[in-house]
This record gives sequence, C-alpha cells and structure tokens, in this order.
Amino acid sequence: VVSRVAPGLEVSQGWAEITGGDMDATRTRLFAALRADRARPQPSLPEAGPFIARSGRTGRPAVFERDRWITRDGSVDATTRAKLRAACEIAGALERELCPPGCTFAAEDGELGSGYVAVVHADGNDMGALFAQHGGSPEQLAALSRTLGEVTAEATRAGVQAVAERLKSSGAAGTVLPIRPVLLGGDDLTLLVAAPHAMAFTVAFLRAFEKESEQRLGPITGAGLTAAAGIAIVKPGFPFYRAYELSEALCSEAKRRCRRAGAPTPSALMFHRVTDATTTDWSTIEREALSVRLPDRRSGTLVGGPWTLERLERLRELAAVLGDLPRGSVREWLDLVRRDPKRVAAHLERVGEVLDPEVRERLDAALEALDVDPKTLFERATGKAPVRSPILDALTWRVLDPSLSVTEQEAAACSA
Repeated sequence: VVSRVAPGLEVSQGWAEITGGDMDATRTRLFAALRADRARPQPSLPEAGPFIARSGRTGRPAVFERDRWITRDGSVDATTRAKLRAACEIAGALERELCPPGCTFAAEDGELGSGYVAVVHADGNDMGALFAQHGGSPEQLAALSRTLGEVTAEATRAGVQAVAERLKSSGAAGTVLPIRPVLLGGDDLTLLVAAPHAMAFTVAFLRAFEKESEQRLGPITGAGLTAAAGIAIVKPGFPFYRAYELSEALCSEAKRRCRRAGAPTPSALMFHRVTDATTTDWSTIEREALSVRLPDRRSGTLVGGPWTLERLERLRELAAVLGDLPRGSVREWLDLVRRDPKRVAAHLERVGEVLDPEVRERLDAALEALDVDPKTLFERATGKAPVRSPILDALTWRVLDPSLSVTEQEAAACSA
C-alpha cells in the first residue's frame, strides 16, 4: 500500500515487549529492531519486466507525465513523479495564497531572469525563548506555532507584493514573478528570487514580520518579533544546496553579530555575491577573501554587515553617492586596500581633490551616517574586533539594483 501511495518512501517496522516497566531498556531494544529491519533489502514496486520502459535518470520503471512544473522529457519514475506532484500542489497553494491576482511564480529557471539569482533564507530571532515562555501547554504551543506560521506567510506576501510593484513601476510587469518559494513554514522562509529584487523583497519581509508579529502575537508576548535573513547571490546554474548553505550561514551570522545580552535581537540581514566558486563556506570566504590589514596594523574586513533596517537606509544613500565618484576610483581603492594599504590614504586624498564640492558633501554625509572615517573608508570602531567597511556592500547593491545606474568599471570592481 505504501509503495503505491508514496513510492520510494522507506518503511521500517519494529516492536519490543515491555518487561518490568523499564521503558529505557524497551526503547533501546525497539530502536535496535528498527535498525535491523532497515538493513533488510526492500522490494521495489512496481516490479519491472523485460518490456518495461525505464527512467533515464534512475533506471526504475518509467511513468510519463508532463505539465507546467514537470519540465523534463516526461520519462520519470514513480518516486520522482510523486515528489513532483507534491511540489506542484505546494507551489499551487503558495501561488493562490501569496501572489497578487493574475500573477504566478517562476516554474522554470529561465523565468527567474538571465542575470544573477539570489537565495534568500530568513528565520525568526529568539524563537527558543519565545516558546519556552509562552508555549507551556500543548494547546498554547499549537496556537503559538499556528500564529507564527501566519505571521511568516503574511510577511512573505508583503515581500512578493514589493517585487510586483517594482516590476510594475519599471514597466516590466508581467504575469510571472521572478520568485520561486522553496520552504515556508513556521518562522522559516527560503526562496529564490532574481537578484535585482532580493534586497527589496527581504526588507519588505523583515518590516512586515515585525508589524504582523506585533499585531498577532503582541497580546500574547507583550511585544513583536524580529527576524534575520541571509542573501546568497549566485550565477544561474550554481548548485542550489551550496547557495542555500551560504544563505543560512549569513542568516546565522547576522543573528550572532546583532545579539546582545539582555536586549532583543533586532531584524538584520547580510548578503554576499559569490564570484569564486571554489568555496561557499562563509568563515573561509571572510577570512581569505574579505580580510585586510590597515596601515595602522588594525585588522579590517570588507564585510559591512549585519545591516539592520535602519542602517540599510544609510547604505542605500552611500550606494547612490558612489555613482558620482570618478570612474575607477572605487575599484582602485578595493585593489589598494587588499594589496598595498599604505597607498590608500594618498589615493583617497587625490579623489577628494577632484570631487565636485556637492558630491563631496553628500559622500561625507553618507559616510558620517555610517560612522565611517573618510580617510580610510573603515568604521571608527575601537576594540579588538576587525573594523568594517561598507564600501563593497554598497557597490554590490549598486551593481545588482537596476534602479541605480552602474558603470562597467563598478561592475568590474565588484566582480574582482
């Protein structure tokens, strides 16, 4: 029956007699029986005869089906078809729940656009403490979980609406939104979105998560909730699991860096554009590709995050100002700060001499809002932690966002 209803699902059975009321010993024997049953080979149904067509991917008996979500040649095995059908049902339900009227989600990779793709992973902050304080009884736990799922779904709907409005305002509105949900449940969200819309979607999601949680959970918890997000920006065809692992690591890093003892964790995000596919381990990327040594021997990092919602607005201003700097100046700064930091001060002085006074004033204001020293373009932070620079993050945002014009030199600097 299981093979027919859910082909490919492994079923293991085991039983153990309760003797002497010792439940720990009984559980031990039960798990041993389950492991033994799992080791026995199971029949593969339906059984394939000599004249049965085979799936080219798995070699199992083939079934033929093709619709909008099943885009292969139609020859798949029963297990794959069952998974695809389940995915179709989930995708259809999400479209009906989250998409604006007349719109659908991207079903094929090509519908996400020809440029970079972003994997966004978002997760609620301090969920353990929330359930420990307000999930005492099974009924309370169920109600809290259900409400939390509604909050996440409503926040996702706000992010989808933000992307739809951006497309409409740019004149590129269509029926297919460049978004593909992967996971939506509880306080977790994972999806793919065209990279130019990743920041807009994530900011709208985080704002709506705070607002909806305050309205729906405020009467229970006394305050709203916050969330963190990680955005991994990759080229089309990049292995999804590696991009997902990076986005999850960025989300966790945003939480860790924003966490303060005795204070609620604010909503924040971190993002990174993958330009070297040799590794997607975040700690390795930061240590080997983004760490620098300043002329005064302080350790620095080109990771500007985590970005709270308030700091993101300041980063947007900086990204806009960078377009008015002399061509190639940012690219040369990024090169010098990694290879010859002693020349950075002279380079920035030359750039300041040729800047238009109005542009210089806007640049100084944008840097001051982020507490960045204009003589080094790194934060004025003190202590043992590496000082951060927002320049690379601002340039990445500028390169990816179509609402900001970008030069070829800026794009080359970000890729380098």
